[in-house]
Amino acid sequence: PTLMPATPRNDAEKAALYSVEGIEDDSTLNLRKEPSTAAEILQRLYRHQQLIVLQRLEDGWVQVRTDAAEGYVMESFLQQVP
Repeated sequence: PTLMPATPRNDAEKAALYSVEGIEDDSTLNLRKEPSTAAEILQRLYRHQQLIVLQRLEDGWVQVRTDAAEGYVMESFLQQVP
């Protein structure tokens, strides 16, 4: 799979850079249109995909973006990039 870049636009976004780590190598994480497991799936994200966390929401959801897409994932699947 090809990972989409997540280019920080400012210092705050550099501090909010995360990667998808809470899944198996052969699995994907659903990027959703809204913060709900019932919401439309916009894209499937692969392990090590980098994301910029834009905001944290209730119930463990975060709004994220890459250079190609923006949506919602569960924060428990992410790890901050050092």
